Amino acid sequence: MVSVLAMLRIGWLDLTASWKQNGILVLLVATTTLAYLSVGAYQAGLERLIPGIDAESLVVQQSHTTGEIAGSRIPASLETELAAQGLEPVVPEIHAVVGTSAEDAVLLRGIDPRRFHLALSFELLEGQLLQPGEAQRQALVGWRLAERRSLTPGAQVSLRGRSFQVSGIFRTGTYADNEAWISLADAQALLGWGDEVSIFIVPNGGSLQPGTDLPGGISVARRGEGLQNDVRRLSPVLGLIADILQLTGWATACALAVSLLRLAWLRRRQTAILRCLGFSPAAQSAYLLAQSAVIAGGGALLGLLGSLALSSSVRPLLLGLEMRPQHTPEILLSGLVWTAGITLIGMLFPAAWLNRLNLAALLRRE
Repeated sequence: MVSVLAMLRIGWLDLTASWKQNGILVLLVATTTLAYLSVGAYQAGLERLIPGIDAESLVVQQSHTTGEIAGSRIPASLETELAAQGLEPVVPEIHAVVGTSAEDAVLLRGIDPRRFHLALSFELLEGQLLQPGEAQRQALVGWRLAERRSLTPGAQVSLRGRSFQVSGIFRTGTYADNEAWISLADAQALLGWGDEVSIFIVPNGGSLQPGTDLPGGISVARRGEGLQNDVRRLSPVLGLIADILQLTGWATACALAVSLLRLAWLRRRQTAILRCLGFSPAAQSAYLLAQSAVIAGGGALLGLLGSLALSSSVRPLLLGLEMRPQHTPEILLSGLVWTAGITLIGMLFPAAWLNRLNLAALLRRE
């Protein structure tokens, strides 16, 4: 045990003696760790924004669109046909992305103030709800949009070049926290849609079934299914990037192993002398472990701090949807496992190679 502790101390001293070379290795580990954790955090943040599929509700929308975000336009007269099939309640909504650029894009939801509580679950943080018969151009805004635009009740928010007064701020815990909610009539007037809407939300279990096609290019889907499919289309891309970064991490581990192997080779005669004095092979491994752990651990810590700093300062907007990364326990655990793998690779290969060498050969002068 004493020999192991002594070799740990020697390893740390050698590490500081070659601080320039080892500092580069620390930065290399930190860079790959930062990239790997950040990609995973952004992916987790995107997945958390999208609500699960609602088994109790269906969405009637234009075929081949994600009407709960944008792209769907269907006639309001369809509401009468749905009600005639015994579907109650039938809740119309308008969904669109408004703005002149990606930076000022806003997710817009047009709702009927008399019925929106039948389809939406949220918490009112400030202000008051939209009321039927209330003055035009009133808006409820999600807390993320309010934070981004510095909005409070009574302030003005610009939607497609027109000012709306903020009546309240809400929170849902989903992507809807980036939305602005206005009355259905205001949304139709703002977009110039006449009497058209984006979707109808109807209860599941009636005459309509998910996957049903209706005349006029209209289809039925489970609520939230389109959003989930859109996320699944993005997930493979983010997953591929994460896999590439992980491979880069293992390449970093190999570079660390080669560097430590070179350092151990330069100290081969000193190591052989210590082995002859009674130091065990485990002590020699401890010498390499001390250096490998400091480099990998220090780099991983710097990478984690960098990823946390990046997540607090860089929040890209995608069609009005703010991407907030989430450093979940699963991501942090994968980072810990990755760091442990780098440490072991950096130590085991040089240790195994040195332990196979003959002591007499190590002591021989060239």
